[in-house]
Formats: sequence, C-alpha cells, structure tokens
Amino acid sequence: MAKLLLTFISIVLFTLSFGQDYYPPIENYSTNTYGQFRNPENYAIVQDQRGVMYFGNSNGVMEYDGKNWNFIAVQISAYVHSLCMDSTGTIYTGSLGQFGYLKTDDKGSLVYESLSDKLNIFTQQFSEVNFCFASKTHVFFQAEEGVFVYDLAAKKITVFKSENSFHTAFMVDGVFYTRERGVGLRRYINGSLELVSGSEMFKYEPCFGLFTLPNSENGLLIFTVENGIYQIKDDKLSRVPKSSAHLKGVKNFGTKLLSDGNYGIQTFDKGVFIVNAKGEIVNEINRSTGLRSNDIKSMFEDRDQNLWLGLGNGISKVNYYSPLSFFNEKAGIEGNIQAFERFQGIMYVGSSYGVYVQDTSLNNAKEFKRISEIRDQVWDFEIINNRLCIASTEGIYQMDAKQHFTKISDLNTNGILYDTQRKLIITSGNTGVYLWNNRFKLKWKDEVSLNSTTSIVKSPKSDDYWIGTSGSGALRLIMSEKDTLLDLFTFADGLCEGEVTRPILLKDSLLFGCKFGPMTFLDEDFMRELMKDELTEEELADPKFVRGMFDIAPLYDSIFDQEILLIADTEDRTWYVAEHKLGFYDKKQKIFINKPFWGIKYGRINNLLVEDNGVLWIGCADGLIRYKHNARKNYQSNFTSLIRNVLVEDTIRVFNGKFKAGVQTDMLRFDYENNDFLFSYSCPYFEDEHKPKYSTFLEGYDENWSEYEAKSDRTITNLKEGDYTFKVRAKNIYDQLSSVASYTFSVRPPWYRTAWAYFLYVILFFLVLFGVGRITSARLKRRNDQLEIIVDERTKEISMKNEVLEVKNVEISEQKKEIEDSINYAKRIQDAILPLEGEMKKWLPKSFILYRPKDIVSGDFYWFSKKGKELIVVCADCTGHGVPGAFMSMIGSDRLNIIVNERKITSPGLILAELNRAIKNTLKQSAQGNSTRDGMDAAICTINTETNELTYAGAHRGLWIVEEEAFREIKATKTAIAGFTPDEQIYEEHKMAVAPGMKFYLTTDGYADQFGGPRSKKYMVKKFKQFIMKISHKEHDAQQEALEKELLNWMEQADKKHDQVDDVCIVAFEL
Repeated sequence: MAKLLLTFISIVLFTLSFGQDYYPPIENYSTNTYGQFRNPENYAIVQDQRGVMYFGNSNGVMEYDGKNWNFIAVQISAYVHSLCMDSTGTIYTGSLGQFGYLKTDDKGSLVYESLSDKLNIFTQQFSEVNFCFASKTHVFFQAEEGVFVYDLAAKKITVFKSENSFHTAFMVDGVFYTRERGVGLRRYINGSLELVSGSEMFKYEPCFGLFTLPNSENGLLIFTVENGIYQIKDDKLSRVPKSSAHLKGVKNFGTKLLSDGNYGIQTFDKGVFIVNAKGEIVNEINRSTGLRSNDIKSMFEDRDQNLWLGLGNGISKVNYYSPLSFFNEKAGIEGNIQAFERFQGIMYVGSSYGVYVQDTSLNNAKEFKRISEIRDQVWDFEIINNRLCIASTEGIYQMDAKQHFTKISDLNTNGILYDTQRKLIITSGNTGVYLWNNRFKLKWKDEVSLNSTTSIVKSPKSDDYWIGTSGSGALRLIMSEKDTLLDLFTFADGLCEGEVTRPILLKDSLLFGCKFGPMTFLDEDFMRELMKDELTEEELADPKFVRGMFDIAPLYDSIFDQEILLIADTEDRTWYVAEHKLGFYDKKQKIFINKPFWGIKYGRINNLLVEDNGVLWIGCADGLIRYKHNARKNYQSNFTSLIRNVLVEDTIRVFNGKFKAGVQTDMLRFDYENNDFLFSYSCPYFEDEHKPKYSTFLEGYDENWSEYEAKSDRTITNLKEGDYTFKVRAKNIYDQLSSVASYTFSVRPPWYRTAWAYFLYVILFFLVLFGVGRITSARLKRRNDQLEIIVDERTKEISMKNEVLEVKNVEISEQKKEIEDSINYAKRIQDAILPLEGEMKKWLPKSFILYRPKDIVSGDFYWFSKKGKELIVVCADCTGHGVPGAFMSMIGSDRLNIIVNERKITSPGLILAELNRAIKNTLKQSAQGNSTRDGMDAAICTINTETNELTYAGAHRGLWIVEEEAFREIKATKTAIAGFTPDEQIYEEHKMAVAPGMKFYLTTDGYADQFGGPRSKKYMVKKFKQFIMKISHKEHDAQQEALEKELLNWMEQADKKHDQVDDVCIVAFEL
C-alpha cells in the first residue's frame, strides 16, 4: 500500500512539474488514409535516399511518397517490426522469423527478397526481429534468439546466439550495440560481440536508448525505462544527476537522438517526451497537442526535420522545428479569435464563444479553458485600473485578478480604449460612441449607427481619437474644453468605399489599414499650407473649405496595393498582414520576409499581439497561433521529384517508380501502336502537408516547360517515332525547386516508316520506273506511227484550207476597202454639211472650233448661221459615235437648216423645242417601248450684234463664261432632245448683255470623259474647267492648240497610250 501511495505521489509531482506549452503543426494519418485493409499499428519507420517514407505494418511495408500510399508484401500474418537503410539506399526489414530486403524488379516495383531463407534449417528458428541497423559494411538483424550479421560485400550471414536472450539493440557512430539479458551491453568489433566495460548493471536493467556523450566527450549515454539516464565514461558507470527525478513517471520504451541535440522518448501511454541530456523535459507531444494516440510504437526524424511517429492507432507527422504553435479545439479553444491580452502574467483569448484563459497547471490537460461567465462574441480587451475589461456583443465586463466578473454595460461593444493621461475610457459599437470616466460613469455619447468597430487609437500627434469601422469609414473624436465632436470620414475623403478601415499606431505615426494598402491622414493644418495660394484667408479659416484628407502611405519606402489591416511593431521587426497573409519587415536587413508563415492555413487573420519577449500571437478565424522564433528551423530543402508510374495505352504498366541502380541505365522501346503514355509523379515533401506544384517537359516533343500546377499526372498521346525524355520538377510552398526526375524511352516507327520499308520502297520505285518506261516507250512508238499518218492527213487538209482562206482574205480586203471608201465618202458629205469654220470666223473673228471625231465620222457637230442682225451658234452631241452618230448629226444639221434658215426661228429655246419635235418625227419616236431612244444634247447661243445681247438655251449642255478671271456656268435644261422627251418640252432661255472681254465656251462631254493620266482615270469636268480658266487669257487659236495638246498629253501619260474614247467638239467665241 505504501508503495502504491509513493507511486501516486510521484506521478502527481511529475504532472505538476511540467506545463505543456508546445503545439507544433501535426498531421495525422489513419487507416482511412493509408488503407482500410492495413492495421493501425506501425512498428518501424525509415526514409530512403529519395525522401520516400516506409512504415512497418502487418504483412508488409507501406510506402508513402507524399501523394500515394503503396503496400509491399513481406510476410503473411506477421508485423514488420524493424526497418533500416544501407548506404546504397536499400531498405531492410525484420519480422517474425524472417528478415530480408526490398529489391527493385525489372519494372521498377519494390518486392521483398528474403535473406533469412538462406540460413540453414537449425538457425532459421527465431522470433520477432525487433531491430535492424546498417553500417557501411554490414546489416544487423536482432531477435531474442540471436544477432544476424549480413556482410554486404561477401553476401554472407554470421549468426551470434545468446545463452539467455537479446533484448534491445542500437547503432552508435556506425558501431552496433546490443543488450544481452544477464550479460550487459555488447558491441560488434572485428567480427565478434564484445562486452562493454562498465555495462554490467544492464544485465538486469533494461535500456532503451544508447548514444555517445554530448559535447564530443568519449563515452556512452544510456536511457533506462524509468530509472533515469546513465553514462559510461572511462569504463565507469554513473547516473546523470537528477535525471531519475526529471523523468520520474516516464516509462521509456525507445529513445531517438534528434538533430537539435535533444532526445525523443517514446512511451506506450503518454506520447513523446523531448528531453535534454540531463533528463530535463523540454517539450511534450501527445493527444493534447494533436496526436491520434499516446501509444508510440516507433519514431523517426526525416531529412526535413519532421518527426514521424508510428502509433498504436495510425501515424503522426510532427513539424518538430516549426516556430508556429497552433491552438484550436484540441488545445481547448473554439471559435473565431478576435482579441487577446496578457493579464497578471496569464494569456486571455476572446473568441466567438467567449473568453478562454491559458492553463498550464496540469500535464496532458488542455492549454486553454473556457470561462463560463461570458459565452458571447468577445471583440476587445483593455486593462483599466488593474482590471481586465472585456468588450463583447452582450456588453462590457470587468474581471479582477481573482477572475471575479462584473458587468458594466449592456451596450454592444466592439472596441475599447483607456487613456491613462485623461483617465478616460472610449468605447464603440454598432449603437454609437461612448465616453466614460475611469470608474465607468458615462460622460458623453453619440448614438450614431455604425458597422462593427475595428480598433480605437489615440493620435500620437494630437489629443484626437480615431475609430475604425467595417464599412462605415473612420471617425475622429475631437475633445475640447467647450465641446466634444465626432467627425465621420468616408470615401469622399479618400477612404475606400464600403471597406474596412483600421487605425494603426506605428511608433510615432498613425496609419490606417485599408483595402488598397496603408493610408495616412493629412490634417487640416497640412491642407491649409497646401492650399494657401488658392484660397483667401477667410476661406482658409472656414472648415467648409478646408478638411483633412486621406492619402496612400508607404510602409518602409514600399507602396502596397494589397489590403493591409494589421501592423504590430517591435524593436527589430514590424509585423504586418497583407491580404490575410502574415509577414514582417526586418529593420536590420531592411527586407520584407514572409516565408516562415506560408504554411499558415487558419483562415482570416483578425488580430496581432507582440509580447515583450518577441513572441507573436495571431488570432485567426479557425484558432490561435503563436510564433516563437526557432533558429533551427531550416526552410531550405533538398527535396526530389519522382516519376512513380508510367502507363502505356492506359493499362500497360511499364515502370513503377524505382530504378534498379538508382538511375535509369537502359531505354525502353515501344511499338508505334503503343504511343499513348500516362506519367504519374510525386514529390516527397511533407512541410505541413502543403502539396507541391509540378512542371513537366517532354524532351523531343515540348518546346518549353509547362506552367506549375497541382496536377500530378500527365497524358501524352499519339507520339511520333523518336527518342524522348520525360522530365518533371516540383516547387514547394516556399518557391524552392526540387531536383529533376527523368524517364527516357523511345517509340519505334510504324513498319511502313522503318529502314527496310524505305529500302523496299526504293526497289519498288525503280521497278515501277523501269516498267513504266518500257510501257511508255512502246506506247510512244505506236503513237508516233499513228501521228505520222494523222500529220499527213492534216497537212493535206491544211493546204486545202489555206487555199480557201487566201480566196476569202482577198474578198475581205476588197470588202474592207469598199467600207472604208464608203465611210470616207460619208465624212466628205458630213464635212460638206457642217458650216465652214471661215464663215464663223467672218462674223466671230475671236473664236475657234476644236473638232476631233473618235472615228472617221463623228456624232458631235457644230452649226453656225447668220440671220439678219443675229448670229446662231450650235454645239451638239448626238447619241453614239462613228457612222450611227454621223447619221444623227446629219439629221440634226438638216433640221437646224429648216428651223433657222427656212422658218426664220432664232430663239434658242424655240430652236431646241422644234428640233426635239422634228427629230422625233424623223425617227418615228413615240412613247411605245419599241421606239428608238436616239437623240442628242445641244447648246445654242443667239447673239444680237446690234444690242450686244446673248440668249442661251441648252439641252443637257451648259454655257461656260470667263469674265475678268472669273469662271461661271449657266446650267442647261436637264432634258435631252428626242428619245423619250415629250413633244411639248420647253427649254429654258437665259438672256444677258455681253460686255467686252467675255469669253463663251460650248462643249460636248468627250473631252472631260477621256481616260489617261498617271492613274488611267477620266480627265473630269472640274479639271477641264480649271484648264479653260488657265488658258482663257490667250488668243483663241492658241487656246485651241493648248486644248488639243493637253488632250494628247493626258492620253499618253500612263504606262500605255490610251485611245480616244468619244468624239470631241468645243466651240469658243468672244464678241
């Protein structure tokens, strides 16, 4: 009974001597993760050179590459109790009556190969192989019945049997040690197991840890089950002082030396204890910190300083050196963390479920416990008069040092600030802003409606207070002897509309956290100085004209365009939260750093608190995080990428992840029918379970590496023949790149693109060419014979046809001569009908006629007659040109002779009207559709020589007048003569007095419509008028010559000479 009481007292003393304050990031794996058909117990752990993890489970070994769990069968109905790796990367296993290694088969799969099966039948009988270790030259397997030493060079096994039994085994600086019951510690030296001097005590005292003495001392450090730590130095055994007291109540069943010099002790019921060489407990990892179980079966520290624990119920991975401790429901905290404050040396946390207080009094107890008095959302803390004041949704509370609570107010309160100088309390919530004295007597209030308050601060350069809100802008509280004012600033003053605004104190500066980065307030004094040249003194003194504004502010000469709402300052660092991601500015290095915090995944960051010792507390939506700098944390990792599987045509697995020699030595060749490939890859990087991103490159196919993405496989189809190398690399959460993994292979060409096929194609080509040549030659011979006959026949036909053509050519020549003679005769008739130019010159000496038929005869004509004191001048353009036009011009001239000379009509309008009726009668034109549409355009001038008056009328042809270097045009009636023009058509007359120097021009459309010039376009009327104006000052004969020369030049300016397209007729005169 006394012994039981003593044990109980020692356990209580132990639990009170150590308070848990270590909550590293932990990732747990259960059978739901690594396989429902696997057992929960994991007795051994090791990591290979690639970074892949191996776990000893029932029936075999589990392999984990960071993405997939694979199972390697070893022995049915037995656990793998031990794992180790030699210098070549080979993994060795030990289980019930069996030991061996994992070898790589031809397809890259790991398969078990037994070594114990090579023992003789008398040495094959042994129990569990609980330990295996590898040195540079040997691999040691230990069961209770014996130690089996496998020589790596000789490939032989030496067996050491025990007279009693072997218990535990260790590898220290490449030397194998074993504890033999009833004997003590033995070590393997020169092919034998020698007794270690001074270890006789361990005949009967179990030991579960053996290491060299720290600080490079010669000797051994030995951990016992529950009697503390011993050391053997100079062959003498002694106990490390106080180690048994430090470790009282800790039952050690396995110890590992960690990279920080501390030791991890695994227990069956209390998790893992981290102790130093003196036995002092440094940290503890158990269910309260996040493990699935306190039953620790195995322990291993990987190359990235993660501590892997094989449990009685799964596997846990502990980010051992992480500077971050995570406190959530497992640590006793629930809800959305908004506030924290250290009061009376104890940390208090405010969440959406109330107030939590830190409690380190009991081992294995939760780090925080909930205070029952407050169960609503807590927004803010403030220490006032040695009391902790709590701002919550349900009101304001006060708590004294003994945790006695008093409710001060029922007001919904989001923020609270105590001004020690004024002894004034400012609170704010969605019901308004309130001022209290230091005993919470209300002095002033403004019940303005607000969104929730973010923070309340006092301006370091004035006595004003600033209140931030979640969407209502920022409020400035101004207090004077006369009055208290609350001034609201919104987006109109430079803030972000409808966004969170948070006032922040940074040393002697006041910043405002906003959506688009920190901002600063430019007060009224600054604005007056800025606007002093633009406003009057009265306006500068008027608050309506001068108001403070917000402007973007740099953070250590850097402009942020991200949301920054939280900033906390220390002597050497300035902490900030940008877009809910934590970082700090190192004031010594003058750089921004955020790498240690990329692993935080606790939702939105709500608040920061930096304590005097440099510890940073981070309040998040999903819990509380504590950051404590750990210089041992290594963010650089030499991690690898692995190609885990290669499948052909989705079903044929040709590679399973591991090369026999560690690297690929031969290249697989695939038939062209199997040219679809699926590559699966992974990256054994285990930092807080952040999945890496991958980039791939198929050499011989891709031009560049692909973009990084989380997808861990790639399908490539329809590859052409050729040699290829598939490459993959990974990028971790810290943007570090892994080594490149590669797999080289070749695709054979289809049979019809092989060398022998091309050789066959060449032979067939020449055979076909020879055959085609022979056939073609025979055909050509036959064809030539046929052609000779045909040529003779065709020659005779051509001779006969030539004779006929000669006769017809003579007939055609005679006909052509007859036609030309007829047309020339018609020209003589037309010329005879036209008035003589001399007749017109007699009465109008200052005149000229430019008359150029397109063909031999013309459809344009001019006409002149004198009747008493009147001169009649006509310029007409008949339908068509050549012979048809000539006929029309003869009809027109004839009818003009009758109208003017016989009927004595001299009025231009009447002449045109009579001419219209006469031609229509001559051509028998009517409104019926079968009538001809032939007619003409004409311009007629009648000049009274006594009164010097000119009367003009026109049918589609106007009159151009040049007078005193001015050009004007009298428009014609827009109706032609004859055709569809009605018999009663009236043509408008224009009468004018003729002044000296007035020049008159009548013209048809042939000149303006002529094609030519550099772009082969029409001359155009506008250009024609400009040229008339240009030459109008010259004598009339010179004008005629200039017009004709201009026309010829226009026709010859382009690359080819243009033919005349229409008849040309211009009549010009001056009185």
